[in-house]
Amino acid sequence: GNVEGARAAITALFAGDGAQGVALRAALDKAKVPHADDVAKACEERARAMEAAHKLPAGMTAQDAEFVFALVHDGEGDTPRAVLQAALRQRKELARVRELMCGVASAVQKLPRAESDALYRVVDGCADVAAPLFRPKGGVRWPCYAFATPARPASVKAPGTLYVLNGTAGKVWGYDVSAFMAHPEMGHVVLEPDTCFKVASATKKDDVGEVALLMAVHKPMALPKSGAAAAPQKGTPTAAAKPA
Repeated sequence: GNVEGARAAITALFAGDGAQGVALRAALDKAKVPHADDVAKACEERARAMEAAHKLPAGMTAQDAEFVFALVHDGEGDTPRAVLQAALRQRKELARVRELMCGVASAVQKLPRAESDALYRVVDGCADVAAPLFRPKGGVRWPCYAFATPARPASVKAPGTLYVLNGTAGKVWGYDVSAFMAHPEMGHVVLEPDTCFKVASATKKDDVGEVALLMAVHKPMALPKSGAAAAPQKGTPTAAAKPA
């Protein structure tokens, strides 16, 4: 199928009012994230600390920050990110994660834009250079959020694959999430779901793969009209990598 068809389920969930302004705790409960109260409390505390230190990105509220912290929240098992990524990847039970998905989408699009000559994403445990990719007609796409860095890693542990994301005309870009990460010095960029690429090259040696991708022009995830963030313009180029 084509990319627009693959996005239809998400677009339908964003239709109408009521998706925005939902508290993180309620969104986690509905998404059936384990230990939702504890996770929400941790994200709320980090967001309030960032707000008190006047370190929130311009235009972002403390509630937005809570959803970003939920997306990057570390832990074992079904973290908010794991639950959201599974729903996006499988395109199943999207209604259950609707509030979480909308809150994250709105918050991510308020992060500062980050541009780079190239972005790098390492996928551990898999040297199959085609395994993580969905292949709609005319290109490839990753179905969910992912994180990449502007610095090429010194090495890739086998088995594993290094994805090199390049722009077809100029810079490749995403949203700067480094201030929310445990290691901000790494300059992490978060990349939106369903971004399209063309494969420039793919090689494999000693159980380590390397795939060079060229980002295609693609419409980022649209938000509900009632959302605080304006929907991005059609045709905005983005880049994405395999979700964590």
